[in-house]
Amino acid sequence: MFRTLILLSFLLIGCATSPGSNEPKESTVIIETGERLIAQPPEGWQQVSLVNNMTLRVSDFIPASEDPAIWTTKISYESHRADQIEIDPLDLLAIDTQSAEKNCFATQQFNIYAGYENNYESAVQLLLCNENRNRQMGEIALIKAIRGNEHYYVIRLIRRIPPFSPGEHQLEDEEIASWARYMSRIYVCDDSEQHPCRSATFR
Repeated sequence: MFRTLILLSFLLIGCATSPGSNEPKESTVIIETGERLIAQPPEGWQQVSLVNNMTLRVSDFIPASEDPAIWTTKISYESHRADQIEIDPLDLLAIDTQSAEKNCFATQQFNIYAGYENNYESAVQLLLCNENRNRQMGEIALIKAIRGNEHYYVIRLIRRIPPFSPGEHQLEDEEIASWARYMSRIYVCDDSEQHPCRSATFR
């Protein structure tokens, strides 16, 4: 686990100021005008739910091969109206930790990154739930929060696995590292020089 955290930190900090990529595939813009979240689910994933109203947008995606009722891996993209949330990204991620502490038999939480990406406050945490009390499954989540001027963005990448002892999960370091690389490419931009939009690719 210690090696995983070092690798995650290196990957995220190394990409914090460079959200672009030389890969040819173009990015998907979730918010199409003004402030934009540059993000895209992995190729071949299917959208399984959407909430879209004046204050909140949530899009959930899972691999095309999975059943929406019993998924094992999910990505959620959330955007909240910025004036609805007044805390910084680390404090926002702490809410996920508090929820896990209530719903899991044991949890571990690691702050992987906190700082600025493209001149927006952001933070990333790794959250481990050894067994969810309701689902009888373990969960590993990498969560990123970005505080924009117009919206507050939260991206959650969640994997459900069999219950495990704290610190003893069977998810490979390389898979978690690939999550970190994916998260490092997600960023927020607008039309100003302070928050420039660049191309980003997701594979």
